[in-house]
Amino acid sequence: MEQTKKKSSMRWVVLYGFAIIVDIVQILIDLTGIGIAISEAMEVVTGPALIGLFSLFKIPIITKPKRIASLLGLALGDAITGGIAPFWVVDVWYIHSDVKKEEAAEQARQEREMMLGNTIRQPLYRDGIRQSTSSQTQIGNSRINKDGIRASSGGLTR
Repeated sequence: MEQTKKKSSMRWVVLYGFAIIVDIVQILIDLTGIGIAISEAMEVVTGPALIGLFSLFKIPIITKPKRIASLLGLALGDAITGGIAPFWVVDVWYIHSDVKKEEAAEQARQEREMMLGNTIRQPLYRDGIRQSTSSQTQIGNSRINKDGIRASSGGLTR
């Protein structure tokens, strides 16, 4: 479990690092006057490179329309500003939060299935009626519960 967590956090460090480096390089290119053409050429390469990194780390992008829309929207926003405001790191952050939500939902589903599959700890109430822990719970020879209903004397007999 801990190995999986380290692996998971490492992939996000790589993705954030890549996005931050690309953003800084694009801002420096624009500020130094080297040219917007180089920055725009980086835009063409950065989107597919990010998609490739996500695929390498087995983070689904193509099958999730929200994630594709975020990549396309960010590329469009960068094109509108003329490359002055590259925010690839924001896109990685958005996809990271979306993946965390998806993983939390999957973990909750697995825990729920595990709880329902547990034969020892089943819910005692079904349809408003308390179920007996066994069909015949006995202390000595006296029955305490019969079909989930306790005798009026507390189940104890003399």
